[in-house]
Amino acid sequence: MDNLKQARNNFAEVKDGDSQYAVPALYYFSHISYTEKSYQTALDGFLKLENGPGFGKVVPYYILQIYYLQGKYEQVAEYTLQNWRMQPLLTKKISITWLEMLITA
Repeated sequence: MDNLKQARNNFAEVKDGDSQYAVPALYYFSHISYTEKSYQTALDGFLKLENGPGFGKVVPYYILQIYYLQGKYEQVAEYTLQNWRMQPLLTKKISITWLEMLITA
């Protein structure tokens, strides 16, 4: 795990810069934050990447998962409606989310 923390620290140094490595560093920094359950930090990074050409097709899945893990079920629903390209996964996720809300209500 020490290597992962060192990698996260290294990516943190690069992610906010102007180099060609800044965007990939932000992605990997956010991914590591996600795996470490630092969900808000990961979300902040992924939101910056969601419309970008490099990682724009991948990060919506992370964003949706983070909203779900944070219990932000209304944001799960809203994000689902805004991102139809992920429809199969999102349809399943939103169904589970609404079912959980009905059960706990």
